[in-house]
Amino acid sequence: MSILLMDQVVEQLNHKGCSGRIYPVDVIEESIKNIKEGRTLYGEFGSPKQHPGETFDNFYRRWLTVNLDQVCIKASDLRIVDDKVLANIEILDTSMGTVLQKVIEDGISIAFKLRHVLDVVSTGLVNKSIIVTVDVIASPLEGKP
Repeated sequence: MSILLMDQVVEQLNHKGCSGRIYPVDVIEESIKNIKEGRTLYGEFGSPKQHPGETFDNFYRRWLTVNLDQVCIKASDLRIVDDKVLANIEILDTSMGTVLQKVIEDGISIAFKLRHVLDVVSTGLVNKSIIVTVDVIASPLEGKP
């Protein structure tokens, strides 16, 4: 049985985050508009990481691919409210969805995060964003979703 979590924050806008990037509202608004209507964003438990010795091209291909064996959520209704990107998150009845449900039940702090391809200037300002999906990550903040 799937679980629906409404109005989950998937990105903070207009301030420098932990990554040193600043996501302007207008850039992310355009990125959200470019998601094809009716397209489902299936998210993974964790985001791809570049392996030691892995070429950037190989990592980039993996970054653009959602691995079905890692899918645990479905994100819908992306929108911007008060400098935050919100989404409705459905925890799916998959093997990783079951793991995610257990993680939440155990009180482990998680968050949801956009995975996108970016054009970033040296100051950290994002000039362009293409949204790939929404992933589940360990949260730097306390609390459940």
